Amino acid sequence: MLSRRANQKVLFLTVVVVTIIGIVFTVTFNRLFGPLDISPRLYKTAGCPDGSFTAAVYRRKTSWLCPAECTEVIVEVHDGQGNVVQSERVTSLDVWSDMDLRYPEVHCNEHTIRIDGAREGYPYEVRRRR
Repeated sequence: MLSRRANQKVLFLTVVVVTIIGIVFTVTFNRLFGPLDISPRLYKTAGCPDGSFTAAVYRRKTSWLCPAECTEVIVEVHDGQGNVVQSERVTSLDVWSDMDLRYPEVHCNEHTIRIDGAREGYPYEVRRRR
């Protein structure tokens, strides 16, 4: 039979090990499958050469329970003062990390925002509304 002091040490070590395992699991899960919440996360930004507007591309988890299309891709257009003038849902993706493969680059010119999928061939354009 263990002494009371030995029992306290075993209990303390058990709590520490379980805590470390929980933290490692949470961080690994978050890195592989996206955030544990459903708030939009900024993915990339690009600005118009003349500074009149910028584009922000967000990805957002829609649910942890859906079997497919659990990540939304959203584009927001901001004017020169930072106000949102246009917001558009681009698509839904199966996995959080699909965004890195399908839309690796964001480009702006005077009239359009182009989200390029050079490696996978999924370009998307948003025309700026005046």
